Amino acid sequence: DVAQDSSQVLARLRGLLATPKKEVRQATALGIGKIGIRELKDELVGIMKGETELDKDVRRGATQGIGELADPTTVPDLIAVFNDETNHEEIRRDAAIALGKLGTEEAVSTLIEKLQSLQTSNTSKDFRIDIIKALGSANNSKAVSVLETVMKDQHADIHFHAAEALFQITGEGYGFNRVG
Repeated sequence: DVAQDSSQVLARLRGLLATPKKEVRQATALGIGKIGIRELKDELVGIMKGETELDKDVRRGATQGIGELADPTTVPDLIAVFNDETNHEEIRRDAAIALGKLGTEEAVSTLIEKLQSLQTSNTSKDFRIDIIKALGSANNSKAVSVLETVMKDQHADIHFHAAEALFQITGEGYGFNRVG
C-alpha cells in the first residue's frame, strides 16, 4: 500500500532528523528539500529557526533544504531567520539564498532592504555578496536600481557580483563582456 509506505518513509526521515549524529541530521534536512518532501516542511522550519535544533550546521542544512523545497509559504520564516541577528551569519546567508530562489515580492523587498542597510554601513562583505547573488536568482527588476548603486562599491568582488546579478536580470553586460 502506497500510503503506508509513504508514512513509513516520513517516519524514518523524522527519525533521522532526531538522530544523535549531527552529520546525519544535516544531510537528512538538506536531502528532504532536494527530494521535495513538502510533508516535512514544518520540521525543517523548526530546525532552521532553532526551535528543535541548536547545531549551526544542521540548521544550515535545514535552511538550504527549505530553499530547495521552494515553497512560498516558508517566506515569512526565512525572513525571520534572515533578519534575526542572533542567528549565525552563515544561517542568515543561507536564508538569503533561499529567499532569492523563491523570488517573491516580499522576499525581494527584504533582500533589497538588507543590502541597502549593509551597503550604507559597509559591513559584512560575504553576506552582501550572498544577498546580491540571491537578487540575481530572484530575477526581479525591482532590484536593478539598488544593484546599479552597489556597482560603485570599492570591493571588486561586490562590483563583479552586482554586475553578474544585473546581467541575470537585464541581460546587459554592465561593463563585462560575456561570451555565450
